[in-house]
Amino acid sequence: MFPKTDPSNLSIFRFQTFTYFQIIFQVFLGRSCFFVSRENQWWPLFPPNQELRPHHFSDFFKKNANHLIYLRHKFKTLKKEKHSIIGRFGDYTDFFTPVLFKGQCKGFLVSGPVLDKYPTPEILRSHWKNWTGSEGSDLDPDFLHYVRVALNTPILDDEGIKGCVQVMELLARFMTEPEVPDILKELNRLKLDVFARQLPHPYWVNWAIGIDKFFSKPEKGYVIPQWTKEEVGIKRIPTVVAALMPIKPGSQSGPLDVLCLAKKFQRECFLATREMKESAAYPLGDYGAIVVTSPEPGQSKTQAWTEIQEKIQSICKTLDRRLNATILAGIGPLVPVGGSLAKSYHEAVTSLHASIAAGRTVQFSKPTFSEKTSTPKILDLIRNLAYSLSRSSSSRLALDRERFINTLLYNGYGPEVLRANMLSALYILLDQFERRTGVGQSTTANLATDLVTRLETANTIPDLVGVFRETIDILVRYQDKPNDAPVAARMKAIINDIGKDPSFHWNLTKLAKKAGLSHPTFLKWFKKITGFSYGPYLRNIRMSKAKDLLREGNLNLERIALECGFASASSFSIIFRRVYGTSPRKYQRRS
Repeated sequence: MFPKTDPSNLSIFRFQTFTYFQIIFQVFLGRSCFFVSRENQWWPLFPPNQELRPHHFSDFFKKNANHLIYLRHKFKTLKKEKHSIIGRFGDYTDFFTPVLFKGQCKGFLVSGPVLDKYPTPEILRSHWKNWTGSEGSDLDPDFLHYVRVALNTPILDDEGIKGCVQVMELLARFMTEPEVPDILKELNRLKLDVFARQLPHPYWVNWAIGIDKFFSKPEKGYVIPQWTKEEVGIKRIPTVVAALMPIKPGSQSGPLDVLCLAKKFQRECFLATREMKESAAYPLGDYGAIVVTSPEPGQSKTQAWTEIQEKIQSICKTLDRRLNATILAGIGPLVPVGGSLAKSYHEAVTSLHASIAAGRTVQFSKPTFSEKTSTPKILDLIRNLAYSLSRSSSSRLALDRERFINTLLYNGYGPEVLRANMLSALYILLDQFERRTGVGQSTTANLATDLVTRLETANTIPDLVGVFRETIDILVRYQDKPNDAPVAARMKAIINDIGKDPSFHWNLTKLAKKAGLSHPTFLKWFKKITGFSYGPYLRNIRMSKAKDLLREGNLNLERIALECGFASASSFSIIFRRVYGTSPRKYQRRS
């Protein structure tokens, strides 16, 4: 299988060997590898792609001194001990290997970082605070940008970590020895038995579906090549796509929790499909996963469809056990062997979001668009929304809203494009709302600020879809009762002020007067908007802030009580125990 290393074939042999290294570093790991000379000159053997790495944030915030000390210490150890080192900086793992020539250390190979465990929200917030001095907020786009970079770091188990060390040592020998016996065979073993089993191929699933614009779609008569059979585990052409996502039951999770859960889910989904026959998985945005599979050939349509359902439900049950989460799924239609999987993919994603709205765990495709008709233009759908709103037709508006959402999902847009289209629709609808109700520019502006903020702070596609549905419902409600819109705007402003400073001793009478409402009416409006009575709402946001301060561990109980608006540490402890069933100190130790 591998070429002999005789002199006439040496250049071909070294070229093929270099290609194997490149596949491991840049395709599966997605990590760079540098040669560092003894003079501290860094030469990229496998250059990094354009994506950021977690340590780039420490450089940006001028907090890279510790990282430089860490590197110098590793290089010093390499010179002395002359063998590979696994380094840990924070929660990330790096690999260091000396390049030896005739017993002398001529430089070092450096690669990483990777992770050996799933990153948690607490760990990511801790990193951010070390660099910026501030808490990582779910509303801070810079913090969420770092979170996505960190979550893009490959996760390897012990075998994967050892595999990286072996690859680095083979590369060091490859650089200094004209021949390395059986190096191609060993690299191929590591590629197939270690990395292909732990990390998804970066583009094959998207290519097979036909949604990757940089690679041509599979043509009719396409035959699965040997490398796909070995690296992806697929031996026959997939004929159906399923879209999956996890939901933690009964939890009010913020964007950070959702992103961390999604990362864990995507990897576990990949591992689960690797254990099954003729199935492969790949991340769906930053919230779910795509699964491509196919039934055994020679079955009737009914038998094939039953097998597909059982496969997807088996994957869902496996992931449910591993993650302790409810797995939602949308399954697209079966396509003929060699047919376009793009339609099955679009229908699967649309069905997934239909399962979210319907509260079902598995939703089978109901074709959104006929193959004979073209997808409606987004602008036409927005015009339909505005027309339905102007006519106060709630039923028609609901249909137009769902058609607008399904079109965006069917086109496979990511969160940013989805948000941009939804904001465009919202601004047009707000203009229509103002002219229809006559509530005035200031009231419309306040309402717009609230609704736009909701869309801008929604980070995943399911969140965006849910928030957009809610904004349409709000517009309909206020259009039917236009006098409620100014009151709602004033109440929103007051509730935002309370959220910004929960420790302040808010006077209920003064707040009602500021809203221009009587005391009882203020309380009714407050519960209508927040879903809570005034007292429990204030207690909840104070307790939420207290939990954050306890996790930080920098303040004593007296100071935390003061920061959260409690009279004393004792009263704070009593209320905390009543709400969470444990003392603040025990909660802090657990955190």
